[in-house]
Amino acid sequence: MSLGQARVAPILVRRARIGDVQAIVAMLADDPLGAERERDVLDDAYLDAFRRID
Repeated sequence: MSLGQARVAPILVRRARIGDVQAIVAMLADDPLGAERERDVLDDAYLDAFRRID
């Protein structure tokens, strides 16, 4: 490895799970646009929506 190159951990792409919903909503809420529209990350509406599309 030469100077200026960094090792990057492999990226795993997988289907979202119910346990991921809180982190997904938190990422959306962290965005400037999402901060105005996303609610409490523990709101059951997000879990209900996930169950409907999963």
